[in-house]
Amino acid sequence: MPNAHITSTDPADLASKVIELRSIKPSTPRSYLEVLGNNGLYKASALKVLNPLKQWDLTYWLYDTASLVIPFGVALNKNYLVTAFSCQCGPQNYPVVNLSIIKPSAANLIKAYPNSVEVTVVGGMGIVNKFGATSTASFISSQCSVSMQSLDAQHETSGDFEVGGIYRFGFKQEVQVAAYAAITIPGGAHASPNAPATPEETADGWQIYNASFWTYLDPQTEA
Repeated sequence: MPNAHITSTDPADLASKVIELRSIKPSTPRSYLEVLGNNGLYKASALKVLNPLKQWDLTYWLYDTASLVIPFGVALNKNYLVTAFSCQCGPQNYPVVNLSIIKPSAANLIKAYPNSVEVTVVGGMGIVNKFGATSTASFISSQCSVSMQSLDAQHETSGDFEVGGIYRFGFKQEVQVAAYAAITIPGGAHASPNAPATPEETADGWQIYNASFWTYLDPQTEA
């Protein structure tokens, strides 16, 4: 008999009464060292697993009073590392957070980023996360994602990562928002591809203002 609903424990340990785990998708992103013998047949005894990672793609809904803090570059719940993050808000929905995390074969394979880099998203119906953008009229939508750079170092013989060989750095927050009036992006942010002062207009629709901008989450401080 097939099973239904979510019965697994949240590997990220982020779920609570007001942060609901809505979807969990496990996978095993890894590769193999394969060898074809001189007779054209695969040599099964020479097959080796490379970088045996486990990954989960998780989706959360954030209800009233929720506050979800996502750390980047350091271990989450002792053994996991965030590799992808996004948040979407709509006027008649609760915020939806999508998260990808990986678990290496040992926690000490993760090299911790030296500074604290976090993104906090709050819960509640509507567009409660605007990521610093403002407008004199209602927002229509908001979306945020975080990209990052990666370095991986391989152990010389194990086929796995080196101790401290999984490193994430260079964190960049990218935001897209829409509203019924002109949008002001936060100080220090950079418009990309645009943040026009004039709206998108159609003959049979509302005038819509769109803005896209990005921010470095841990920029270098100039002397």
